[in-house]
Amino acid sequence: MSLADAMTDLIGEVRKGAQLDAAAAEIAPDYGFHPSLLVRKFNEAYPSGLPKVATPAEMEQLEKEIQKQNWRDLCAMIDVMAKKREEARIRKHLRTLCVSTKP
Repeated sequence: MSLADAMTDLIGEVRKGAQLDAAAAEIAPDYGFHPSLLVRKFNEAYPSGLPKVATPAEMEQLEKEIQKQNWRDLCAMIDVMAKKREEARIRKHLRTLCVSTKP
Protein backbone atom coordinates (compact mmCIF):
# COMPACT_ATOMS: atom_id res chain seq x y z
CA MET A 1 0.00 0.00 0.00
CA SER A 2 1.45 3.28 -1.10
CA LEU A 3 1.11 6.87 -0.03
CA ALA A 4 -0.40 7.65 -3.45
CA ASP A 5 -3.17 5.11 -2.83
CA ALA A 6 -3.85 6.57 0.61
CA MET A 7 -4.01 10.08 -0.84
CA THR A 8 -6.39 8.94 -3.58
CA ASP A 9 -8.71 7.48 -0.95
CA LEU A 10 -8.41 10.62 1.19
CA ILE A 11 -9.23 12.89 -1.75
CA GLY A 12 -12.22 10.70 -2.57
CA GLU A 13 -13.54 10.99 0.97
CA VAL A 14 -13.02 14.75 1.07
CA ARG A 15 -14.82 15.11 -2.26
CA LYS A 16 -17.75 13.19 -0.76
CA GLY A 17 -17.92 15.83 1.98
CA ALA A 18 -15.94 14.25 4.82
CA GLN A 19 -13.85 16.49 7.06
CA LEU A 20 -10.15 16.23 6.24
CA ASP A 21 -8.99 15.27 9.74
CA ALA A 22 -11.73 12.66 10.20
CA ALA A 23 -11.09 11.15 6.79
CA ALA A 24 -7.34 11.04 7.42
CA ALA A 25 -7.88 9.38 10.80
CA GLU A 26 -10.08 6.77 9.15
CA ILE A 27 -7.85 6.05 6.15
CA ALA A 28 -4.35 6.28 7.65
CA PRO A 29 -4.44 3.01 9.67
CA ASP A 30 -5.51 1.05 6.59
CA TYR A 31 -2.29 2.09 4.86
CA GLY A 32 -0.01 2.13 7.89
CA PHE A 33 0.47 5.91 7.96
CA HIS A 34 -0.05 8.49 10.67
CA PRO A 35 -3.11 10.69 10.00
CA SER A 36 -1.06 13.88 10.35
CA LEU A 37 1.15 12.74 7.44
CA LEU A 38 -1.88 12.43 5.18
CA VAL A 39 -3.23 15.80 6.31
CA ARG A 40 0.17 17.44 5.70
CA LYS A 41 0.55 15.88 2.25
CA PHE A 42 -3.01 16.86 1.38
CA ASN A 43 -2.38 20.47 2.44
CA GLU A 44 0.87 20.55 0.44
CA ALA A 45 -0.92 19.31 -2.67
CA TYR A 46 -4.03 21.46 -2.19
CA PRO A 47 -3.09 24.54 -0.13
CA SER A 48 -6.46 26.19 -0.74
CA GLY A 49 -8.51 22.99 -0.63
CA LEU A 50 -9.73 20.77 -3.42
CA PRO A 51 -10.87 22.46 -6.57
CA LYS A 52 -14.64 22.56 -6.80
CA VAL A 53 -16.12 19.76 -8.84
CA ALA A 54 -19.35 20.63 -10.60
CA THR A 55 -22.42 18.64 -9.68
CA PRO A 56 -24.36 16.93 -12.47
CA ALA A 57 -26.99 19.69 -12.29
CA GLU A 58 -24.29 22.36 -12.59
CA MET A 59 -22.74 20.52 -15.53
CA GLU A 60 -26.15 20.33 -17.25
CA GLN A 61 -26.70 24.07 -16.70
CA LEU A 62 -23.23 24.82 -18.05
CA GLU A 63 -23.92 22.66 -21.11
CA LYS A 64 -27.17 24.55 -21.76
CA GLU A 65 -25.35 27.88 -21.51
CA ILE A 66 -22.71 26.68 -23.97
CA GLN A 67 -25.41 25.50 -26.37
CA LYS A 68 -27.17 28.88 -26.12
CA GLN A 69 -23.91 30.70 -26.82
CA ASN A 70 -23.12 28.39 -29.72
CA TRP A 71 -26.61 29.02 -31.09
CA ARG A 72 -26.13 32.79 -30.78
CA ASP A 73 -22.77 32.54 -32.52
CA LEU A 74 -24.27 30.43 -35.29
CA CYS A 75 -27.14 32.88 -35.79
CA ALA A 76 -24.69 35.77 -35.94
CA MET A 77 -22.61 33.95 -38.56
CA ILE A 78 -25.74 33.25 -40.61
CA ASP A 79 -26.69 36.93 -40.42
CA VAL A 80 -23.24 37.96 -41.63
CA MET A 81 -23.35 35.44 -44.45
CA ALA A 82 -26.84 36.58 -45.47
CA LYS A 83 -25.74 40.22 -45.50
CA LYS A 84 -22.69 39.36 -47.61
CA ARG A 85 -24.87 37.34 -49.97
CA GLU A 86 -27.37 40.21 -50.20
CA GLU A 87 -24.56 42.70 -50.84
CA ALA A 88 -23.15 40.45 -53.56
CA ARG A 89 -26.60 40.12 -55.13
CA ILE A 90 -27.04 43.91 -55.09
CA ARG A 91 -23.57 44.47 -56.60
CA LYS A 92 -24.33 41.94 -59.33
CA HIS A 93 -27.65 43.64 -60.03
CA LEU A 94 -25.98 47.08 -60.15
CA ARG A 95 -23.34 45.78 -62.57
CA THR A 96 -25.99 44.44 -64.90
CA LEU A 97 -27.84 47.74 -64.68
CA CYS A 98 -24.65 49.64 -65.46
CA VAL A 99 -23.86 47.40 -68.41
CA SER A 100 -27.39 47.46 -69.81
CA THR A 101 -27.71 51.25 -69.46
CA LYS A 102 -24.35 52.18 -71.00
CA PRO A 103 -24.74 54.94 -73.60
